[in-house]
Amino acid sequence: MGFIFGCLLIWIIAHTIVTAYRDKGERKKLFDEMRQEPLETIFLTTYSSAFVIFFIGIFIPALGEVEVGDTGWRLWQVAGVVSFGRVAVQLFCGWPKLK
Repeated sequence: MGFIFGCLLIWIIAHTIVTAYRDKGERKKLFDEMRQEPLETIFLTTYSSAFVIFFIGIFIPALGEVEVGDTGWRLWQVAGVVSFGRVAVQLFCGWPKLK
């Protein structure tokens, strides 16, 4: 189930990028949204990236076993902490508000 969800998330991100590249109106809409709420956009982009790294790190171990600095933490572990940290921020602080 997690594999299917991860594949779906990667497909959604790729579809958004391709649509923004091809359609000028969609690109303008995305940039307007980023201009209106820059902090929320950065937060959600960071979360999405961390989740994708977490997903790829679990299902493709060669990429996930990269060590982060001298900490002994693997890349997939750091991305997992960031992903679940975002969920905690949303649950306990209620930010960012989902539309």
